[in-house]
Amino acid sequence: MGDAGSDDGDAESNDASDATMDGGPIDDGSIGDGGSRDADTRPVARAEDLTVDVVATNLSVVWEIRFLPDADLLITERRSGNVSRIAAATGQKTVLGTVPSFDNEEGGLMGLALGPTFATDGHIYVCYTYSDGGDPKNRISRFTMANERLSNEVRLVDAIPGYI
Repeated sequence: MGDAGSDDGDAESNDASDATMDGGPIDDGSIGDGGSRDADTRPVARAEDLTVDVVATNLSVVWEIRFLPDADLLITERRSGNVSRIAAATGQKTVLGTVPSFDNEEGGLMGLALGPTFATDGHIYVCYTYSDGGDPKNRISRFTMANERLSNEVRLVDAIPGYI
């Protein structure tokens, strides 16, 4: 991205089109008057300082991972349509439910998000592909997670065209 204060004509503008998905500006290191900021002095992790811990095995095409308030993981498996809880301490997998997804080349169970009031209502949101007479369509639904089960699907956005 070009320097916001540059007048070389080829620099991109630093306007509303330069925004992240959450609406905030993209941080390109420049400041509004065209000057630059001091270098980032936060420590950088080096590969030799990191360790990898395997939390769970025998999973199939994990597409999304979210941390639950108790540090367990909530995952989606794209091809099987499973939404599962993985106990962080033991790696124990509990399938909470299977979303009736259509596994094709570009679809299946895809996105997952915890609702903003998840801790009190257990709402999660998923995006998945389903078959409509053989035609792939996508849907965004809300489910309630309670007692280690998913229930109460509420379709929020439906019949989004799938791949052609």
